[in-house]
Amino acid sequence: MYFFEITNEEKKLLLLAFDHQKRKINFSITKDNILVVYDDISIENCFHCLLDEFLSIGLNQNDEPNQLGEEIEKLNSRINHILVLINSEKQYSNQNTTSYIRAKRIYFETNGMISASIHKQEYAKLKIPKWLEEKWQIDITNKKMEELYFYGG
Repeated sequence: MYFFEITNEEKKLLLLAFDHQKRKINFSITKDNILVVYDDISIENCFHCLLDEFLSIGLNQNDEPNQLGEEIEKLNSRINHILVLINSEKQYSNQNTTSYIRAKRIYFETNGMISASIHKQEYAKLKIPKWLEEKWQIDITNKKMEELYFYGG
């Protein structure tokens, strides 16, 4: 589950883009303008949907982005960032299975507070890339958001 704070303008753009979409996107938008995308496939479909919308309504005659195009680009860059992290994590976990599993267990058990952990030295030896720690921190934040929005907590 992924959470994105969006503006009213972005909300209108999303609803317009999703209305024209043939791809399946499992999403909702909260009353606080939080876009909730429920799974990895929907993140990818959301990215492609916004890209299609950009090509459809986001360009001037000279192929420069218009105002709507700039809004779509900003929103899609945030979604693309998450998509890149998701795909990179999958690739990294396939190539470094043992160290990935050990590092992820330590990271999540400590809620990302590695420096205060008794496992600090073990974790350091695993040489986990910063981008992967960023992805895991996003996962931790998203879990908290999920508990807040869906379980009252």
